[in-house]
Amino acid sequence: MPVLTWKVEPEYSEEARVSGLEGTVVIGFIIDPQGRPRDLRVIQGLGMGLDESALRAVSQWRFRPAYKDGKPVAVPATAEVNFRLLKR
Repeated sequence: MPVLTWKVEPEYSEEARVSGLEGTVVIGFIIDPQGRPRDLRVIQGLGMGLDESALRAVSQWRFRPAYKDGKPVAVPATAEVNFRLLKR
């Protein structure tokens, strides 16, 4: 199984912040043999710029790749990117 080694947090869009939108964006992707996310797509979105922000963040993540027979291989993966506003 791949292991996440570097994670970038997404930015909240101003439109979503002003609207008070919270929730989870689910991203599907392939972790390539070098541990980079490829072929990213939104499986479940929120809109208001949060889908794009989640895609940008996950595209920068890095993984220790999966191995089969001692060689790194590409594997499918999903990620849940949560958007929560801090309550004041």
